[in-house]
Amino acid sequence: MKLSRRIKIALAAVTLLALGAGVGMVLLIAKLTAEQEVGPSKDVPRAWRDVRDSVGHVSHVVYNKVPCAKCHTDNFKKPDVPKLCTTCHAQVTAPLHKAMAHGAKGPTCTDCHAFGANRAPATSACMRCHSQPQGELPAIGVHGAEACNQCHQPHGLVATTPRNCVECHPQQRSTHERIAGAQQCLDCHKPHEGANAADGSCVNCHATQKPIVGSKALFASGHVTCTGCHVPHAFARAEVKTCATCHTSQHVLGMSRGVHRECTTCHDNHDVRTPRTCMSCHNQIANHPVGTAPGIKPRGETRAIGAEACLGCHPIHQPPDQGKALACATCHIGHSGHARAACLDCHKPHTPKPVLTASLCTTCHGEKARTTAGTGHGACLQCHRSAAHVPEAPRPACTTCHTAEASSAPAGHSNCISCHAGAEHNPRTPRPACASCHKDRVRGHGAALACTTCHRAHGPSGVAVKPACTTCHAIAALPGLHQQAKHQNCTTCHDAHGAQPRSDRATCTTCHKDRVAHEPLAEKCSGCHPFSSAAGPKVTLRTRPTPAP
Repeated sequence: MKLSRRIKIALAAVTLLALGAGVGMVLLIAKLTAEQEVGPSKDVPRAWRDVRDSVGHVSHVVYNKVPCAKCHTDNFKKPDVPKLCTTCHAQVTAPLHKAMAHGAKGPTCTDCHAFGANRAPATSACMRCHSQPQGELPAIGVHGAEACNQCHQPHGLVATTPRNCVECHPQQRSTHERIAGAQQCLDCHKPHEGANAADGSCVNCHATQKPIVGSKALFASGHVTCTGCHVPHAFARAEVKTCATCHTSQHVLGMSRGVHRECTTCHDNHDVRTPRTCMSCHNQIANHPVGTAPGIKPRGETRAIGAEACLGCHPIHQPPDQGKALACATCHIGHSGHARAACLDCHKPHTPKPVLTASLCTTCHGEKARTTAGTGHGACLQCHRSAAHVPEAPRPACTTCHTAEASSAPAGHSNCISCHAGAEHNPRTPRPACASCHKDRVRGHGAALACTTCHRAHGPSGVAVKPACTTCHAIAALPGLHQQAKHQNCTTCHDAHGAQPRSDRATCTTCHKDRVAHEPLAEKCSGCHPFSSAAGPKVTLRTRPTPAP
């Protein structure tokens, strides 16, 4: 008959006592006790000490009397999990961990049901994995210290059945109109997210549920969360925070008269950055030159007022000391104005851009406009093309329009203002006398006749040609030797601007070379050969031999 270990220990102790070897007895008892505690190394692996008291082994070996060889085969090779588990537990499903049921990649049965050194029961084993992120699932923080099986049923057909939140949070009550019943909190809160995380869930629901809240309700630079205006768990309209709660020092144009005192007059609660257009109230104002914001130079065109046009001049939230509108120069950078005139002298608010015409110029320049009327210089913009904002800008040359006059002007007459000093605004201004420049031409014909009798300053009929002397002086009526054919080239002896004709010997001998030595004592030939009736009878010239030198 095989003796048990306890009997062996007792017999050994009696034997040693009988032999009187007290010390040896103590050592033997310690050795046998150690063998009983651990078991012979040749029969039982040392790992048995780590696994024998685990929940899995106690359940299978102690309570259900499952033979070890049922799971451990081939010299205690590690069991094939979960294939081995489904041999006995085929009816057990794992909705929370579906990969367990068919052996796909993922947690297996032994990840929750401990058979090794980790002896925690499956009901508290979840946090072994879920204290860290699991794929797309974040790490469990909120409610991580609670018993997971209070809400989760790992092998139940309804895998998740949350408890009523108010059982633990009795102080929280919501006034949300839609939320009711035991699971009201879960309409906004997820079981394992922090309380503040619910701020982002409002827009998900109200994208389709009334009141509809658009995607523009929240924005990074201002209204970041819904609870910035709506108190958590108190969503009644009367409990919404007023705009002044945050915007304590915001001034509004017209606030003193109450016109714009309520923010919602212009701003929609859930789209504050797209205010209503000013024209929704100020529909009597039709047009205005395009303008947007300070520092933006307008393009110059005119259009119907839109949502932004009014704000270009009337910033709705500008400080109260800025007046009703910004100064024109705030936007119209680079416009120097028109002399001392103010912008509003020509530009009227809420009217189209003015057209620069003579009638507009006469508002200030009436006298100049009257003197140019009907003269061809009445259109101010022909010369003053930049007059609106740069009145001192150089005007185009007269030749821009008066090309025929410029091309026919004689030398020295190309500077128009020499004669037409005030013509740009009064073309009828009398021109200065020719003698003011041509002082050496006042004798002869210049003293007796108007210069324009023979001369013109310029076209437009082409280059001026002086008329022939015979235009005024008929040859038949000329006295003395003028009747001779060779004497009818007037300019040989006459200078139009000379006081007397040339009658000296040198002039006459220019043609009469054969008379150079004739009457050498005579100073001039006309003493004997008269050209005027006052000089006496005509003398017939006769050819006489030239005296010998």
